Order: sequence, then C-alpha cells, then structure tokens
Amino acid sequence: MTNNIGSRQLKFKVWDEALGMSEPFELGAHRVVFNHNKTKKISHIDLSMKFLQFTGLKDCEGNEIYEGDIVESWIYLDYLHINYSKGVFLASSKFVAGDVIKYRTHSYTVVGNIYENPELVNLD
Repeated sequence: MTNNIGSRQLKFKVWDEALGMSEPFELGAHRVVFNHNKTKKISHIDLSMKFLQFTGLKDCEGNEIYEGDIVESWIYLDYLHINYSKGVFLASSKFVAGDVIKYRTHSYTVVGNIYENPELVNLD
C-alpha cells in the first residue's frame, strides 16, 4: 500500500534512544525495523520517540531526505539541519535562517542526522 499526499509519499523514520534510527516505513505499517533488525510493533511506539517525516525529496546522490537529517550544502559551505516549520521543510544552521529545501536539493548531500551526529550542526 502506498500512501501519498499530492505527489509526496508518506514515509517516516523513528528515532528511539535505546534502539537508534529505524528503517523508513510507510504510513499504515504494522512494524518498525530498527538497526540490527530489531523490530517494534507500531502499537508499542511511545511519545518519547521522535517521528521524522520524509520530505519527498532526494539529495544529489539519490538519498531520501528526512526531517532531522543533516545535509552538507556546497552552496552555503555549511551543514544544515532539516526541520519542519509552518507547513514547509527548511534547512537551517547558525548562519542560514531557514532555506526552503525544495529549491536546493541538487546541492545537498545527507551526512547524518541530528540525533546521531549533533556535533555536525551548531544551532546555537
């Protein structure tokens, strides 16, 4: 089953402090697969977990870009954090106030995420 809004596929990842980052899954899935093939039933996911939505976009190497990802930008020469705010996905850093990502994905490479690699982005 494919869930789409408009032309964007509804996919997610989940960050769990104990299990790490999950594999991508579509809305309506019954299980979430984490690193090392550990699974968790959707009904056992709790509010302490962070749900990260697929932006519908891919980086210059064809990798899917998710909310919470960190991308390297050769336009800004900076690492940017992907976040969702006021109905749009933005790329932000200490020096970039919130670039609408759909216009610049050709210049982005996913290099990590804010949970596993927070040192890459200085948002202070």
